[in-house]
Amino acid sequence: RQKLCCGYQYRNKTDVFTQKPISETHIIDFDGDAYGKTVTVKLLKYIREEKRFDGLDSLKQAIEEDKKISAGVFRDNVAKADAEQ
Repeated sequence: RQKLCCGYQYRNKTDVFTQKPISETHIIDFDGDAYGKTVTVKLLKYIREEKRFDGLDSLKQAIEEDKKISAGVFRDNVAKADAEQ
């Protein structure tokens, strides 16, 4: 199972910024337009603190690592939900 957005299911990664009550969600492998749509996000696990990066390459590397971690968290939660059914 994956998250449903705009008629499609996707995994997502969410960044929650502590200074303001906002959330930025990266919907992995989504190539559509979700602006103006209602999207429900369920936080499954806290991955890491917000941090500054030395440059674009280190930011890209961190995003790729976050995506790998998020995919594992998502996979584990789907397996757990399936086992409970």
